[in-house]
Amino acid sequence: MMSSVSSIAMDMDMDTESESPLTPLNVTQALWELALTTTTETAFSDDSNNNSIAVTEISYVPYARRPETYIVPILFAIIFVVGVLGNGTLIVVFLSVRQMRNV
Repeated sequence: MMSSVSSIAMDMDMDTESESPLTPLNVTQALWELALTTTTETAFSDDSNNNSIAVTEISYVPYARRPETYIVPILFAIIFVVGVLGNGTLIVVFLSVRQMRNV
């Protein structure tokens, strides 16, 4: 685990000896650098019809540095917990209140 953290820190050009690579400041710095990645546009043209298509190329971002890597699982976990609590509460109410056990 620590070697992968060190390799991520090295990818992000951080000093692994001075501070932990998982501090909020470093995460914020990594997200800021990710937001500032430059895109290049290349125009492809079709010689027969003189049509051109602008294509935006985005540089590759490692999986560990993508925000959706962390946001999506957290959102799914919240949805899961809310669903289990809601359904569990409904079951408890149905079992405890006899008047609600009708078709």
